Amino acid sequence: MQCTSSVLFSTLVLISLVAARAEAQAADDRLPNREIRNLLTSLEDSFSQGDAARLAACWTSGGDLIGPAGDRITGRDNIAKAFEKSLAARKDGKLLFRVLSSRVVNENLALVEGIAEVKPKPAMGGGQPRFSLVLVRQTGGWLIESGRESILHAGPTDYLKELEWLIGQWSQ
Repeated sequence: MQCTSSVLFSTLVLISLVAARAEAQAADDRLPNREIRNLLTSLEDSFSQGDAARLAACWTSGGDLIGPAGDRITGRDNIAKAFEKSLAARKDGKLLFRVLSSRVVNENLALVEGIAEVKPKPAMGGGQPRFSLVLVRQTGGWLIESGRESILHAGPTDYLKELEWLIGQWSQ
């Protein structure tokens, strides 16, 4: 009987240790994602407050940003100037990120893709704004090394409407 209770006790201790290790590993896995979410929240808040310097502070000093038109802006100072110009044209607005995928490649590199919703929608309209970020961990946390913006345009939905009469059963 004593042998059975020793085995049972040892098994319970082993299960507890494995569960504690799994919980600690899960917490470690969530930490980078929480830090990345904090970076995205900082971007959202900075945009909503019209703070170009704080927006640009989310980039590395040599980072780059490629806009939907393909224009490349390199360096945090130049990114700040571009944000100042674009935020001056928008007196109000709120930025919301919807992350579609994020992957921590290693302890110092992460990739994030998603949709950037600006409310109210800009006058230029047309399409869904997408983003892709390459993040690097530096002293003090995650920063954007490279950001890409694009506009996903939905194709016309009625271009075949004139041929609708052809739908049906055909026979020879």
